[in-house]
Amino acid sequence: MNSRTSRSAIRATRYLPARTRVANCSDMTPRTLLAVALLLAAACGTAPPATHVVGTITYEVTGGFAGTDRLLIVDHNGTAHMKYVTGPSPQADPVQVDAGTLSRLHELVSDPKFAALEAEYLPPPGGADLQDYVITVQLDGRQLQTMTRDGADRPEILREVMGILNKILTSVARNYSTGTK
Repeated sequence: MNSRTSRSAIRATRYLPARTRVANCSDMTPRTLLAVALLLAAACGTAPPATHVVGTITYEVTGGFAGTDRLLIVDHNGTAHMKYVTGPSPQADPVQVDAGTLSRLHELVSDPKFAALEAEYLPPPGGADLQDYVITVQLDGRQLQTMTRDGADRPEILREVMGILNKILTSVARNYSTGTK
């Protein structure tokens, strides 16, 4: 192969030395481009889920026939205690929420669906002696809050969170009524 033949062969294969080569996607077949795009998308989807920092969760239950105002406080580590804002004020030690329940509660309040909840979920007009429920969550340094009332149509995630908080509230209230852990 003489120097003239090798130069024309280089031009025919569109070869450029490594230091002058420029990426040219038009040289790639559509199938190759699709494969690269799928690999990039798959790589993006394998990142570990973002971990959220859940702080204190408060659950205030007010109203009803007796007109009591109870405030359940669940600390980030699962310590739960209750304060009576109005009504009887019994004394008792805090209780520890079991790890599975606390984990599920943190998972629910960290869900984007919880952050997207409306400020209020109210029932149609009418009714008496209804209770109001206010949930406040410290999540990633910001505060999320939603309120609902007996008889309101609530999203599933709000019903789940309230179910867990009501169980914790019952456990803490039982502790308050017996004065034991």
